[in-house]
Amino acid sequence: MTWPVNDVGTLDKVVALGANGVISDEPDVLATVRRRWSTSHPAPQ
Repeated sequence: MTWPVNDVGTLDKVVALGANGVISDEPDVLATVRRRWSTSHPAPQ
């Protein structure tokens, strides 16, 4: 878990490192990175 992550660059890094949770004051940043990661890294079946 990491907190707070409020910019796209840092959020990309912590997701790539495998963080299992993120807290942010910027929900639009979270949504942007989540969309990008969910399309480029689909969940295993």
